[in-house]
Amino acid sequence: MLLKFEVSNFRSFNKLQEFSMFAGDSRNNPDHITKINNMHVLKNAVFYGANAGGKTSLISAMSISQEIILFGTRYPNEYREMYCRTDSKNKGVPSHFEYMFEYMGACYFYGFDIILSECKVVGEWLLTYDPIRDKEELIFNRAPSFELGTRFTDEESSRLRIYIDDLSEAHDLLFLTEMSKKNIKGDSNLFVFKEVFSWFENNLRINMLSTTGKSEYFNSGRLMDALGTDVTGFELVDLDDKESRNYDRILRDVENMLNRSESKELVLPGAYFRKEGNDIVIQEVCTLHDSSDSHFHFEEESSGTFEALKLLPILFMKGSDMTLIFDEYGSNMHTLMAYRFIQLFQKENEGLNNQLLVATHHTSLMSFDLFRRDEIWFVDKRCGESELYSLEEFDVRLDGKRLDKAYLEGRFGALPVFKDVS
Repeated sequence: MLLKFEVSNFRSFNKLQEFSMFAGDSRNNPDHITKINNMHVLKNAVFYGANAGGKTSLISAMSISQEIILFGTRYPNEYREMYCRTDSKNKGVPSHFEYMFEYMGACYFYGFDIILSECKVVGEWLLTYDPIRDKEELIFNRAPSFELGTRFTDEESSRLRIYIDDLSEAHDLLFLTEMSKKNIKGDSNLFVFKEVFSWFENNLRINMLSTTGKSEYFNSGRLMDALGTDVTGFELVDLDDKESRNYDRILRDVENMLNRSESKELVLPGAYFRKEGNDIVIQEVCTLHDSSDSHFHFEEESSGTFEALKLLPILFMKGSDMTLIFDEYGSNMHTLMAYRFIQLFQKENEGLNNQLLVATHHTSLMSFDLFRRDEIWFVDKRCGESELYSLEEFDVRLDGKRLDKAYLEGRFGALPVFKDVS
């Protein structure tokens, strides 16, 4: 589970900003808290702010840092101007990204500093944290020179030194990324690198659709109908060779997902994939409506229905410890559907430790029935720089006034500032 995230010198974030999933003093919705290693961790978060206020920059900071961890700086030209450009000096200043998360019963701090204009890594670190004893343990620190923790045997340390020497001239690569490619056995102390990398690869999903099996998806027609979409079911339709080639560009990603999954099938919006030997069979998923005896292609559905269909798999996650983050949540949904969808996620997540973080403009979601005070966050931009803060920082006494109305009246900031037009 995600515990904290820090960022600085990235897009509209200049000074260091911290987002936390640790529970505050709020008392409503106690079921939104899970206790892990003596820590009280939240399952939900919602971000509000004006257009261009910084919500997308925050989620982009997580997405870009995750991409660099998983794949390296494979798109250097895209990163070169992502530093905070309110000050030209920031071009040569490192951008900072740090995650605190829990995975497989252990807590970790992992982060790196990178000069984005040069795609040059100037710092990287990994530590474990024992919340009961409030004690950190170093695994490695890359700056100013490589330092290794004491958990490794002499043989393991020697092996790590070889890998470190190999990386000495590769300033655009992360040590964690390179270690994830090594053949490391599960009983080795070095396996910690594999575990940390696995959280970023499998458990942190940013603007990425969760996948589900055929049976769960095809039994969800009643749920879609209950959401008011008029979709009552699904049907598989065979594709000809020409239509199948439309999926060539995503087949590699699909194959990777199938290889990581115990199941040999998955459903993505509008398509069903099944692995048979070395081949992948593709069929189109179409929708059914009570009002018609025909089937419909996904692209024929309304934009709101299509968004609900894309998000549908998150309601069928059988596992736990997934962190799902979505920007512009509900942008095409009716406000009541957006509200209902989060309600359903929270209900399905009872007893599980999955997290849902969304950025939205739906003020109807700003309700203590749906979120706790410490789950509601604001991103406000002033003089070109964004600031992140929680509703928990305010002494909220509404005297019968609705929370969303208080926000729109400017009580918490993070609103558009309009100017006269002459």
